[in-house]
Amino acid sequence: MHGNKSNSLESFPYENWGPARKRLEYLKPHCQKEKLVLDAGCGTGWATCWLMKEGYRVISADLSDISLSKATNLLQSEDNRAMLVKSSLTHLPFQEDTFKTVFCFDVLEHIPNYQLAIVELSRVASRDGRIILTVPNKWGLYSIVNDCLSDRIYLPMRSLIKRLLKGQWSDYIEKRNRLVPPHVNFQTYRNWIQMLERGGLLLERSINLEFAGPILSKFGYMRTSRLSFIDTRLADYLPYFIASEWILICRKKKTLDSVRFSYGKNRESAFSEAIP
Repeated sequence: MHGNKSNSLESFPYENWGPARKRLEYLKPHCQKEKLVLDAGCGTGWATCWLMKEGYRVISADLSDISLSKATNLLQSEDNRAMLVKSSLTHLPFQEDTFKTVFCFDVLEHIPNYQLAIVELSRVASRDGRIILTVPNKWGLYSIVNDCLSDRIYLPMRSLIKRLLKGQWSDYIEKRNRLVPPHVNFQTYRNWIQMLERGGLLLERSINLEFAGPILSKFGYMRTSRLSFIDTRLADYLPYFIASEWILICRKKKTLDSVRFSYGKNRESAFSEAIP
């Protein structure tokens, strides 16, 4: 790696983190260097940076100014230039059939109207293109540890105890009312597949991404050791319903008109705003 290596690893340690490497392993075969690739919900831009270093043409979209700023810094540190677009996944500012490859890593679980986001990802993908997603398992360790135990039980209880000891009960209630859960969508494997089909996508292949990573990462063992690679390979041999997260490789199934019909007037309104 050239450029500022520490900055790259801070943004995302794709050189020594198993789940990131596995994402790229299944993404790359579906990318073509002469065709456009969309990084939908690019975050810090780690995947965009890696693809551009490999010679791919990438456009990155994210709604967060903070994420876009981090992506800009990372790309500049690696001497890469990508088109960064501020956009919601539910209203992508691109024409139909624009991208040969569309990928969306760990984003749909954060979007309240994720069904509309799926329709948009399908719309901008080409007929012969592929859409690669990663989504968490509602009953996997990822959701149990991060959403149920940590964010919904451990952290609130720790905050409550601290504020009770300081006599700040009213401040605690006000803060809790403002909290937004990190993941707003908790779906099983079957539910994710049904939502993809409703959005015009057909699942071609699913891969277990990881199994025990969320627990190991809580103890700091994932990003600096071989355990993350062992965990991602172990996940390949486990039943899909106990994986923490899945890689879903899809292609377009329905025509644009049928997707519009299935979503009614709200879908038509969204299309009129999304398409220039």
